[in-house]
Amino acid sequence: MPQLLNQLKGVFGFPVTPFRSDLSLDLDALARNVDEMAAFPFCALVATGGTGEVYSLSPDETEQVVAATVRAVKGRMPVMTGTGYNATLGVDIARRAAKAGADCILALPPYYVAAPEEGLFAYYEAIGRATDLPLTVYSRDWAVFTPEMVQRLAVQVPTLKGWKDGQGDVRKYQRIMERNGDRLAWFGGLGDDCGPGYFAIGVQAYTSSISNIAPKLSLSFAEAGMK
Repeated sequence: MPQLLNQLKGVFGFPVTPFRSDLSLDLDALARNVDEMAAFPFCALVATGGTGEVYSLSPDETEQVVAATVRAVKGRMPVMTGTGYNATLGVDIARRAAKAGADCILALPPYYVAAPEEGLFAYYEAIGRATDLPLTVYSRDWAVFTPEMVQRLAVQVPTLKGWKDGQGDVRKYQRIMERNGDRLAWFGGLGDDCGPGYFAIGVQAYTSSISNIAPKLSLSFAEAGMK
């Protein structure tokens, strides 16, 4: 399991989470969507990520979405689960995801934008130690890291195995990658339009915004970028 993220190459698919008109979950529609997406060779599907409406779901609903996604995937590819909010809720969601059959965890930034560095590190450490699943940090918005900070966090959180960039500063991301080498798996996280820059610096996979509606296009794009 710790080596799982190193094996993920190509495209992460991000299923949307469907809701009914009363804003309750439509798990049947989710299962149909996931089944169709899993017919394509994505390296993984991400349940309850940003596209999956993690911040619109309760922990109970998150667990239901992850379980439904795992069932619909039927072992065709790994399932990554998004978590966030704060350390307490982030840990709870990570544990629920592990229970529901997720293969790895994606930690979005905590809610508090003015947290000191020690608080930021404590947040990721709590989530990383909540399960044995490999953890990927999604560095986006105000969660900005230097190469040295990434190195320190990788030592502090043994389950940290992947890094997803959401900043879009390709030169800085390249310095982070060069400083930390193969200690982590490197993913591009800003969508299809940023793919050329990501692939130019050697990411092994990117997260596709169009994977729900044009899976063949996103896969072809990744194939061209990784040649």
